[in-house]
Amino acid sequence: MVELVLNSNISTSMGFAPFKINYRFVPYLNLPVDFDTKYKGVKQFAQQVMWTRMAVHDAIIQSRVVLTHHTNAHRHPGTLYNAGEPVYLSTKNLNLPKGRVHKLLPRFIGPLKVLEARNNESVIVLQLPEELASCRIHPKVHTNLIHLYIANNDKCFPKCNTKVMCDFGMDENQEWFVYEIIAHQWTDNGLELQVQWMLGGFTRVN
Repeated sequence: MVELVLNSNISTSMGFAPFKINYRFVPYLNLPVDFDTKYKGVKQFAQQVMWTRMAVHDAIIQSRVVLTHHTNAHRHPGTLYNAGEPVYLSTKNLNLPKGRVHKLLPRFIGPLKVLEARNNESVIVLQLPEELASCRIHPKVHTNLIHLYIANNDKCFPKCNTKVMCDFGMDENQEWFVYEIIAHQWTDNGLELQVQWMLGGFTRVN
C-alpha cells in the first residue's frame, strides 16, 4: 500500500508520478467499499484500508497544524524596505577574491540603493555599481541577504567617506594600509599587534 501511494504521488521535480512514467497511467486507488462479494475478508480488508488512510490523512493535517502554530510563535515580522533607501548586501554568496585573510574581507558591502522592494515576495532589486555588475552579480536578491544601512561611526571607522566596495578582481598582492597601531603584546607566537586599518575596523595580527 505504501509503495502504491508513493509511486502514485506526483514528484515536484519531475512533474509526473512514477507510475505515469513507467506504465503511462496511474492506478485508481479509491475503490468503493460497498461492492458485492461473498468473501467477508475482502470487504473487511477494504474497509480497514480506507479507515487507515483516513486516519493517516487526519494525522498529517494535525501535525502540520501543530508545526505551523509553533513555527509562527517564534517568527517576527520581517523588515519592510522602501525604494530609494540605502542597504547593505551580504557577501555570503559573492565570489570574493581568493587567497585573502578571511577576517579582512567584508561581510557586507554597500551602501546600495534599492530600486524596487517586493516585500510581499521578500525580494529586493538593487542598483549595482559597475564593479559589481561586471562580476555578473544579479541585482535581484532575497531579503535574507540584505541588512539595514547604518551610518558609519567616524571615531571607530575613520576615513570611510570614500566608497570602497571591495577589490573584486583586483591584484591579489594589493597591500592593506595601517592607520594606527593601537596596542601590542608578546605571546608564545611572537609579537602581536592590534591595528586599525585605513578603511576602518580593528584586528590583531602577528
